[in-house]
Amino acid sequence: MSRSPHEILCEGNFPMNELRGDLVALSLIPPHDFSNVPISILPDELLCEIFSYEVAGPDDSQHGAIFKVNLQRAKAPFVISTVCQRWREACCSRAKLWHYILIPNRQPTEFMSAYLQLVFGRSRDASLDIIFGYVEEEWIEEYERQVFPLLVTQRHRWRRLVAEMEPEVAPNLLRLLCAPTARLRTIQLSVQQEQTHRGFRILDVDLEEVEASFDAVAFLPDAPSMYCVTMVNIAPVWKTWHAAIQPSLQMLQVLQNVIPTSTLWALLRRHSQVKFVALHATECPVTSADEHHPGDICLPQLKKLWLRAGPAAMFMAHPTAVLMPTLRTLILGRYSVAKLHAFFRHLHATSSLRRLELRSITLADSAVTAVAALERLEHVEIKNAFLTAALFERLVQSDVGNVMWPRVRNLKLVATQVATAATECGLQFARMRRDPGPSSDEESGDPVLRWVRCQLDLPSRNSGFSDEQVQEIATIRREVKAIVTLELP
Repeated sequence: MSRSPHEILCEGNFPMNELRGDLVALSLIPPHDFSNVPISILPDELLCEIFSYEVAGPDDSQHGAIFKVNLQRAKAPFVISTVCQRWREACCSRAKLWHYILIPNRQPTEFMSAYLQLVFGRSRDASLDIIFGYVEEEWIEEYERQVFPLLVTQRHRWRRLVAEMEPEVAPNLLRLLCAPTARLRTIQLSVQQEQTHRGFRILDVDLEEVEASFDAVAFLPDAPSMYCVTMVNIAPVWKTWHAAIQPSLQMLQVLQNVIPTSTLWALLRRHSQVKFVALHATECPVTSADEHHPGDICLPQLKKLWLRAGPAAMFMAHPTAVLMPTLRTLILGRYSVAKLHAFFRHLHATSSLRRLELRSITLADSAVTAVAALERLEHVEIKNAFLTAALFERLVQSDVGNVMWPRVRNLKLVATQVATAATECGLQFARMRRDPGPSSDEESGDPVLRWVRCQLDLPSRNSGFSDEQVQEIATIRREVKAIVTLELP
């Protein structure tokens, strides 16, 4: 006697088999009359709208959004449909509640096939989010035999494809995207040596076999709705894909150990309509194609740029190569800020930059001149960095005429070490906020640093503050409250 997909689903060795416990618990509850409960009088349309919040995820319009495995979203429609008959009928009638498909690693293919068939049936024509938990090489044959064929039948409904995989599995998943995908908006593919749950890691992996077994020319041949592309440690794609123009692409994130400079310049040139770009690479070697100036590149809609290590060196070598008139946020990591003086001057003259974030860097005294060129900044965040005494004094300068960023309203130092010589300056900074004074310069009307909201979060072992100073700062913190937040040991 054949079993239904729902029966197989409840018996599967899937994390969602916790539903079995939920079903047992519900069966033990004696029947009640819930007709007088307020939620019982709500129409089905409103009920389904409430249910939709349980399966809602991050919006891919959020710059830098990372889509991760979310078991609760996968379980939500199944849990809702077990509450009562009415909820089950309402839930099963709303196709959009079944759009999130989670494919975790190490699951029996019989179960996964039944699960996919059930969700495909209930989601009807709704767009689908396909999320792979982690795909290992030893399971790829099973996936190729039963899971991938089922997914391919619904390729016209894919909206997002998110996968984390071992290096050897990359060609198999990339080949799924070598066909037209009319609704696909987001792809996020990451090669990792092991399953991660805290963002991405740039790996130094040998991808020669991947490159030999994958035809990158056929990658994404027709994806008219493509909005966000994130590729981590998948080099072969960039060697040819940059020749294709994706007119709807708004977000482009590339994380790779080594990416040729010519490839990154070509990506920017071909996708000039992007609004968010993140380029992370340990090294960007210069090839014969990069011997000359990359030429003028204009990104008229770019709002946010994130550079780390190698790509930052590209902009150091060619500071005026890219025109970004609408740029509002710049994030820099793992690179010497002092070397970007010319690039900062170019941004000050040609862009609308208002926010600067510096991560995992050392801000030496030589960096003062470089960062001071960005005079119109309103928000500054420095994270996992080290500040010298001279630079810290410029940041907290009480002399309005000598403030490095006179327009800054939000200054945030997180997990940032400050040279011991600057601790007295930090205490003076706290004392100064007791009497913040006027919020603007009466003559110019420009805001002054004295009203900046600042969060100073220093590691206790490097803070350098005495017990008496910590106590005084705690007292000041209670007094000034909303004006400044000092988080000190």
